[in-house]
Order: sequence, then C-alpha cells, then structure tokens
Amino acid sequence: MTRRCQLLLAALAAMLLCLGASATAADPSDPGTTLTPQTAFEKLTQLGGSWAPVEQDSAADDHSPVLFRVTAAGSAVMATFFAGTEMEMISMFHLDGPDRLLHTHYCALGNQPRMRFEACDEPNTLKMVFDGGTNMDAEVDLHVHEMTLRFVDENTIESETVAFAEGKPANVRQETFVRDSGE
Repeated sequence: MTRRCQLLLAALAAMLLCLGASATAADPSDPGTTLTPQTAFEKLTQLGGSWAPVEQDSAADDHSPVLFRVTAAGSAVMATFFAGTEMEMISMFHLDGPDRLLHTHYCALGNQPRMRFEACDEPNTLKMVFDGGTNMDAEVDLHVHEMTLRFVDENTIESETVAFAEGKPANVRQETFVRDSGE
C-alpha cells in the first residue's frame, strides 16, 4: 500500500471516529445524563474550537480563551490555555482502554499533574481527580489537583479547577466559557 493510501485511510478513520462520536454522544440538554469515561471523551471531542471566558470577576486580569483541538487521529483532545504567551499551558485528554479517561496538565509551573476520570452523580459532568504527576512533590508543591467540567449545553461549559499546595486545597478557580461565535 502506498504512503498516500495509508494517509488517506488514516484521515478517513479519524473522520469516521469523529462522526461516530458526535452521533453517539449523550444529549447535553438531557438533565439525567451521567457520563462514563467513553461518553466524557466523546463530549470533549465535540468542544473543538475557541471558548471565551464569561468574566465573572471583573478584578481578575487573567481570563483567557481556551482552545480545544482533537488530535492524533481522534485519539486525544488538547486544550491550550494562554496561547502564545509565556504562561501557555496545555492539557491532554485520552482514553486508556474503554473504561479509563486520563488527563495530563502541562503546567507553566513546570510540573505535569495527571488526573483520571471519576464517576459522579452530577449529570453532564466530567470529574478528574489527581492520579500522580511528574516534576513535583504532591505533598508540597503547588499543582492542579482536581478538575471538573460541566457541559451546560453545546455552547456553554463550566469549569472548576482545584489547586493544591502543602498537601491541601490552596485555590479554587471557577469559570464559565462560551463557544466563540466566530468559530
């Protein structure tokens, strides 16, 4: 098989994966939808594009859009924060088999906390909890420890990020994002 055919088949497989994900994902308006690792990942794949923060705290000057992008032939979702700045960070989400969703946050602090999906009873809510990391001592260093995303509707998500330092919660950041209408 020629290299061109291999690339074409890979692109077709990625397209079919994305189409399948959008066709099977739970309805975000259904108030009773609880997520599994697979359905949570499918919802993440539907976030592609730029999301603008709804400024809830006018004193905060660190609101920045988040850019979601499906990559690696549909097998990973990358979220980019503070794009193009010295504080740029990324988070990568991927499935490890059908029953395990992982999230690694590549932080501007130089550490890489890893989180795993944890089932929760809240409808349309993706909860990630600490599962180790690199370049840090989790009992001492400041790091992202938990992350929750609530899929309000196809154009609105709510985020809560809990940072730990000295082994306990040090900061909780809550934000609402809306899909950039220019997408």
